[in-house]
Amino acid sequence: FLSMYPTVCTLMGLWRFVIAKSLVWEKASAGEAQAYLANVTANDMRRPEAWPDLAMLVQIQPEADILPVRAPYDGGSSYTIGLNYLTSRQPLWYTLADCIASTTLAGKPPKVLRALRFRPDGMQDGLRPLTLLGESDYTVDPR
Repeated sequence: FLSMYPTVCTLMGLWRFVIAKSLVWEKASAGEAQAYLANVTANDMRRPEAWPDLAMLVQIQPEADILPVRAPYDGGSSYTIGLNYLTSRQPLWYTLADCIASTTLAGKPPKVLRALRFRPDGMQDGLRPLTLLGESDYTVDPR
């Protein structure tokens, strides 16, 4: 995958958060998040309309789950991200999307303790089109 981050950003509709006047979060049901993870399929993720609902953080109790972990893998001082089996006594926060990937890779869903859903509220004032490189072919309208 050469363009994973822009593709996921587009599928999840994350630009709406970038241009929002504010962000709203609300407690979501950990049980519903757990049930979603237990039942999600690859076919579900092939439906573009499913992706905007992934704007959720879940607190999980990792136990042999496969999740992204930032660490100094080469023994140096530089940290990078690797996909690892992870077990932790401390609960950790991950995106629902990361937990879907873990469910697929590990063959079981992570244990969800809490969940927070996010949504954008309004649009920032004063957003206007911007021409890049002085050429009208490169005009971007953030709205």
